[in-house]
Amino acid sequence: MHTVLIADRDPLERSGLKWLFGRSPLVCQSVHEAGDVASLLSLLENEQPTIVCLEFDMLSSDDWSHVKKVLAHYEPIVLALSAEATYATAMRALDIQAIDLFIKPLSFEQFQRRFHQLQEVARQKQPVHARVIEKDDVFKKDALPVHALLLLSTDHGDVDRIVVFLRQYGEGALATVIAQQDHVVLLFSDKPVAPLDQLGQRFVFDWGQCHQSQLSVILYEDPPEGTSLDEMYVQAKAHCMQTFYQGFQQVISVRRTLKFRKIDPLLSAEAQREWVEMLDEGALAPIKAWLYETFLPSSDGDIHPELVRIQLTSVLAQVRRFMIQQRMDEARLERAYHEMFEHILHGKVLSRIVQAFILFISQLLEAQAEKPSMTDVIEQAVAFIDRSYTQSDLSLKDVAQYVGRNPSYLSALLSANRQSFRDLVVQRRIEKAKELLANEPCSIREVALRSGLKEANYLSRIFKKEVGLTPSAFRQQQRIKLKA
Repeated sequence: MHTVLIADRDPLERSGLKWLFGRSPLVCQSVHEAGDVASLLSLLENEQPTIVCLEFDMLSSDDWSHVKKVLAHYEPIVLALSAEATYATAMRALDIQAIDLFIKPLSFEQFQRRFHQLQEVARQKQPVHARVIEKDDVFKKDALPVHALLLLSTDHGDVDRIVVFLRQYGEGALATVIAQQDHVVLLFSDKPVAPLDQLGQRFVFDWGQCHQSQLSVILYEDPPEGTSLDEMYVQAKAHCMQTFYQGFQQVISVRRTLKFRKIDPLLSAEAQREWVEMLDEGALAPIKAWLYETFLPSSDGDIHPELVRIQLTSVLAQVRRFMIQQRMDEARLERAYHEMFEHILHGKVLSRIVQAFILFISQLLEAQAEKPSMTDVIEQAVAFIDRSYTQSDLSLKDVAQYVGRNPSYLSALLSANRQSFRDLVVQRRIEKAKELLANEPCSIREVALRSGLKEANYLSRIFKKEVGLTPSAFRQQQRIKLKA
């Protein structure tokens, strides 16, 4: 089954080609569309299509060199499209080994006739899949001497992509390629001509040119005499965890036997008290210093990453208690908390996790600092409304200007306090009208004017809606109560 990618700026042509593929003799699992270069590159990497219809005219010269490299890595069948019937266009098609070049306007009949040719090319071009071999099948049973071992991994897994990526270096350059669940191992039985650290650096550089994920290479060369392949592999995997401390995009050499030391990952009573004080004081500087001092000096990487994650969740638990105590239950803060929890559990690099933690706590402290200010603004706004509601032209803009805030911001604050500006003003005007109707013999029109409601008809309508009685009926009710 094939995955097809149609990259063309014209949505009508994309739809037409998609329709043709849907009715072609090819068995298509999915057909994707890209209308720009960014979508093209993303879909090439994420979907790894087996067939690509590529409009050359959407690519600048810089785009062309990048796209050409990515196509070389994944090796799909390419059908080229262009509006320019020029020698340069034909050379481009040859350069990426396109099986055909179609000049626009496209002839769908001509395109359909090519499906049989496409079917034959697709049959000859078998998809590449990484062969996953269990550790015991190779590393313990293979007694052959090994000069060196390279272990390649990325921050997104990408095992199949790594295997495809390695094909460009030639079959003879690598002695043995073994795909494991989340990494790829290269075994060299003899010493290569080129230094392996340079080869590792080349892998890292070339991978970065064509992929959004980041590659790390663990190099174990010239092991001590008597070191088994299994021991080399165990140490390479242990050093692979160093990417948690040192990051990706580099070659890490195995120079010592790495043994993880044990720690108690839970916060001590003293550390818990310290966090309570720092959060209550709302000072970010000591919190940053604590996180940096506790987590980032661990460049030796002698603590297992999973213990560090538990330690981070223990700190996050203190932050969670602070949120609950301060009633910080806004949706955005809850979402940020859960994202932080996921980052701690699955983040690939410790420095990035710590930086995200600092930004999260900063967000909480800013929200906490805003709370008194918000309360003050609301109280000032309500006090101004209490003094001014009898003015019939009182507006949200007037109140916002008084408290020194933007009208939209003030409206959001009042709504968050479960009362809109309109509700506050109407409520006070209705109370004033009730007071006048009950205690003074003025007309309904005068009651409306003195309540800030301008017209008697508007007063009657809104009064009936809020009180359940007309102004006259309410006055009559109050007189009966007074006589009784």
